[in-house]
Amino acid sequence: MKKFFALILLAALITPLFSSQPIEVSFRNLKLVVHPDSGSFSLHQLSDVGKGRYRALIEDRNASATSWFSVQLDNKVFKLARKSGRSIEAERTDAGARVVFTPTDDFQAIQIFTFIPAPGRVDSAFLKIETIIENTSGKTQTIALKALFDTLLGEASGIHFSTPVKKRISAETRINPALSRDAYISSRSEDASLEIFLDDSSASRPEEVYLANWDRLNTLTWKPDYLEGRSFNSIYSINDSAILFVWPASEIRANKTYENVMILGTDASVIIDAGSTSLAAPNSTTPVGTGLSEPIPLTENERLRQIREILTRIDELQRNPASTTDAELQALNQSLDVLLLNAPR
Repeated sequence: MKKFFALILLAALITPLFSSQPIEVSFRNLKLVVHPDSGSFSLHQLSDVGKGRYRALIEDRNASATSWFSVQLDNKVFKLARKSGRSIEAERTDAGARVVFTPTDDFQAIQIFTFIPAPGRVDSAFLKIETIIENTSGKTQTIALKALFDTLLGEASGIHFSTPVKKRISAETRINPALSRDAYISSRSEDASLEIFLDDSSASRPEEVYLANWDRLNTLTWKPDYLEGRSFNSIYSINDSAILFVWPASEIRANKTYENVMILGTDASVIIDAGSTSLAAPNSTTPVGTGLSEPIPLTENERLRQIREILTRIDELQRNPASTTDAELQALNQSLDVLLLNAPR
């Protein structure tokens, strides 16, 4: 059971304030939705290709207000969200979206959302979230970052989360990625999955990760009270889990930046199986949302396998045109063109 009463009240309070249209950017199997008025975002996975339907991977009601990033500046906490007298700048980019927060004169935070093609796949992608915090205070400051994600996929099954080492997480848990062998954490349902890298050559390693009831993680203190094995219930909500990522603090000189990277996707195994967790962003000149597949290193056998898969799918769609859309056919043909152009010479 989610936070029904709190969300209804929140909706009543924020509806008059949040009026700008969301920025929606889709790429392969993912769709990013950014809310310009609040700076919040949600991520969605393609669930029905023929009908273009998506499944939310984190709570997306009420402008995704229950997921957020916060900055700690010399022991003061600033949520990256709308603040009275402070504007938020949000725009679509060639590769995703960009949001700028200026909650105080002491720092500015820029979040850059970039889609990255999954290695060796034409139907899968990752979302890279870069958070760049510039110290504009004029003096050295201690800066840290944390992020709360209101997850929902595992709540129905009772297996709220899993990792490569911990196959079933059904109660409050804390993970120290520096000591753990877990490369990523998963939130899954029968038809969707969200996987977030914890320790990766492309992503910033958190200091700690907390898996607990959302109310217990949505606190004014920088780190929550932790009790191992406690249920995902609280006096306000039942079976309501969330993830809190806390990254280490750094001393940042005036006009210098604190930088953080998160990598989110639906299938981390395509990276792990490739033998490398390093992800490269697509060429910035490639338009996102068209389904165009960027040239990526493939073996000849892999290239031929993907060509066969695409041709088989195109043949299926031609036999049953009602099961597809023009956009999917266009995307498949574009992917096929790229694979054919990359044939060995």
